[in-house]
Amino acid sequence: MSARTTVIDMVSHLRDYLGANVNNEVQRVIVRSIQAGLRELTNVRPWSYLYKRHRIATVAPYSTGTVEFDLTGGSVERALILTSGTWPTWAASGTIAIGNVTYEASRRVSDSVLQLDSNVSPAADIASGTTYTIYQDTYVLPEDWVASDRNYAEVSWGGMEYVQPNLWLQVTRYYRSSSNTPRYYTFLGDRRLPSRMAIAIFPYPDSASSIDAIYFRRPRRILMEQYSTGTVTVSAASTTVTGSGTTWTSAMEGSVIRLSNDATNLPTDLAGSNPSGVERTIKLWTSATQLTVDESISSAFSAVKYQISDPIDIEDGAMLEAYFRCCEKHVAIMRRLKDADDCASRYVEALIRAEEADSRSFAGRVAGEGGPYRQRLANMPLGADVS
Repeated sequence: MSARTTVIDMVSHLRDYLGANVNNEVQRVIVRSIQAGLRELTNVRPWSYLYKRHRIATVAPYSTGTVEFDLTGGSVERALILTSGTWPTWAASGTIAIGNVTYEASRRVSDSVLQLDSNVSPAADIASGTTYTIYQDTYVLPEDWVASDRNYAEVSWGGMEYVQPNLWLQVTRYYRSSSNTPRYYTFLGDRRLPSRMAIAIFPYPDSASSIDAIYFRRPRRILMEQYSTGTVTVSAASTTVTGSGTTWTSAMEGSVIRLSNDATNLPTDLAGSNPSGVERTIKLWTSATQLTVDESISSAFSAVKYQISDPIDIEDGAMLEAYFRCCEKHVAIMRRLKDADDCASRYVEALIRAEEADSRSFAGRVAGEGGPYRQRLANMPLGADVS
């Protein structure tokens, strides 16, 4: 298993960089620099490591029964009451079409009652027996979503087309329709979850289907510098780590655990005085004294010291040196060091090398058509120059 760079590793590196006794104030600067460096480095370009596949499961529209709308005075305000049907479980994210106008739900109160959004709601009561259709054309995106490439529906010869939010509103307002192949999409803030983004599509799906995309994600949040209370024991060839005197929590899932070779000294990275005997990623938290790691541990450990720390969610092969320089730059700026400008220059140099290293494909690429008889770039252009 490849060793991962953790928060405690970066704290140690920046302590060495500052070259002085680190008090509480400087420790805060170090932690802030680790956070700031991660934000800056991961935002500077769409790193290959941060690409991820995502699938949206779309739902079929629903129109069973009839509805009436009670603006005020009922069990809840702006109540859309369904007769002879059951609101779908996803109805709180739905759009309701009544006649030529659409409205948005905000809450599924019960199987028969929806509360509509105060901004997109009828201005007066609607009589019982009114026909309707509820559909979902807006879907929340993953919490770590930053930006997306083209989206692909199940049935299509090409990707969907991105449009500006206002154009999406125009077509949904005036050309409301459904299809098994959504054609357009845009991105909006999710109306129900603060700080989350959503994808809005048109036409809305006429059946349960799916949409796939590659998206650029945020790195894993940094929450834990280190936890090392108690000792751990592991049987040979096991993935179960048992603690003594530990108070482990589910927040440790995804963190890195390092085991010492003895019961006295905490484990360190390779640059430290006591390199760890084994390193694994915590896959599952079971209890305050039991964890499951991602790969089995070949040798047994009995009542040894250990250390848990959050990983720095970068790819060490291309991004690590640039991350070191970026954190050093932020420390220098926050501490008003005289070499802050030099730190910034060193970061830029390291960033250029990192971007070069992030070119992941060495497959041959040529101009013109592909296939077994591709043209060499040296032979291009084949025709007359075009001005």
